[in-house]
Amino acid sequence: MKRTFSLLLALITLTLASSSCSFSFFRSAGMQSRRHVLPDQRISIEEVYSSRDHLGIYGRLYRPVGVKGRLPLVILSHGFGVTHRDGEGYAELLTRMGYLCYTFDFNGGGRESLSAGATTDMSVLTEQADLNAVIDQLKRRSDVDPRHITLLGLSQGGLVSALTAASRPDDIASLILIYPAFSIPEMARKQWGEYSKIPQVNTFWGMRLGEKYYKDVWNIDPYAVIGRFQGPVLILHGDKDRIVEQSVSDRAATIYKNAEYHVIPGGEHGFSGEAFQQVKRYIQTFMKR
Repeated sequence: MKRTFSLLLALITLTLASSSCSFSFFRSAGMQSRRHVLPDQRISIEEVYSSRDHLGIYGRLYRPVGVKGRLPLVILSHGFGVTHRDGEGYAELLTRMGYLCYTFDFNGGGRESLSAGATTDMSVLTEQADLNAVIDQLKRRSDVDPRHITLLGLSQGGLVSALTAASRPDDIASLILIYPAFSIPEMARKQWGEYSKIPQVNTFWGMRLGEKYYKDVWNIDPYAVIGRFQGPVLILHGDKDRIVEQSVSDRAATIYKNAEYHVIPGGEHGFSGEAFQQVKRYIQTFMKR
């Protein structure tokens, strides 16, 4: 069982980290913002910094060019060990539809993170705290419509987004879960067997994880709480996913009161090609409702 959990995290890192570039940590949320426009001239990207417990959170705010007033917001949460780049393709898609989109790095979320914090201090619960801080800070912006905030999470970010929506359902309008890793708590228990056997530090795939990573999820049952969010939910999962089994999303779809669920033929853990095109079409349809 220990080997199984190790394989889960290894493949998440291997599958997704290839899209990341090498960055260093920053330690302050007060850095100068920079803005640039994508070549198609329809999307501008601004660096927007948040913070949680004095830890700087690096993020990028995607904005449709020329659109004024308060706009609906989508906050994208990346998977294990990677960065904000995990959600770039989704952010560009949704921004072209007229949404503000915010991608960010979790504190300690990966070796190439631009946010502060050590990977040994990171857990699903610290990432949930980061996401809550991001929501609280962005909803106060004059260009954000706080009544229309969508959370989009990938893999571990899907688990974090689902837990966050369940904890504050009145603040979230809708939820998009892409191969959500609801299996992480169960796999942690299977890996170590007993709570007392969790080591202080566990180096995995070159990334050091602290005991907090495992202890914080030990008693979590995602399926017992995610149903507290009763707004619209879109779940997308590939039938060729070798990291998070499709059965995870099968079960989640039966718990949510208002869920739309699609299994993507040929989809793996990290959509590409025709699978990604199909996913984008489902997202577009869902967000137009």
